[in-house]
Amino acid sequence: MLFSLGFPPQTVAAGVGLVWSAKTWGNTRLHFCQLCGHHSTNENDVARHVRIHPGVKPYNCEECGRSFCQKAHLTRHRISHRKIS
Repeated sequence: MLFSLGFPPQTVAAGVGLVWSAKTWGNTRLHFCQLCGHHSTNENDVARHVRIHPGVKPYNCEECGRSFCQKAHLTRHRISHRKIS
């Protein structure tokens, strides 16, 4: 995974959770998804990406118990519980 991007393995350091970080030769810091290798210069983008993988759904609906990988998806779902008079 990292070799295909041209990074030597010693530049990789374990990050928090499922996000790893590496510094490129141009001093740009890249963040990687440990599950699939998706990468970005923005750590929050990768943290959001990690939640698309099965089993990573931290946002729960209090009314029905459904879980979602993004807060925006939960917010959209909550509309389905509104009563229309």
